[in-house]
Amino acid sequence: MIFQQINENYRSKLPEYLAQVNKLYHAGEWEELRALAHNLKGSAGCFGFTNIHLAAAALEDNLRGRDHNRRDYLALSLIEAIKYTLQQEQSLTKK
Repeated sequence: MIFQQINENYRSKLPEYLAQVNKLYHAGEWEELRALAHNLKGSAGCFGFTNIHLAAAALEDNLRGRDHNRRDYLALSLIEAIKYTLQQEQSLTKK
């Protein structure tokens, strides 16, 4: 029961996380985005949001390295993963 409440609280914060990722991405704040991706990787994995977990992990790994050729793609992948999860949550609540 407590886990479910925590999970619901996390889901309610997804729009905020989406806004933060968008803001940092468009501002080119790569180190801050790396830190946020690290946090999202852990929390999304804990709560079973695998698509967000994997996208955040890939972005974090890329931003830690020297080859940043794919960082735009990976940042946009994380944005889309969060959007997809939000859409899925909305469709589940409508049923």
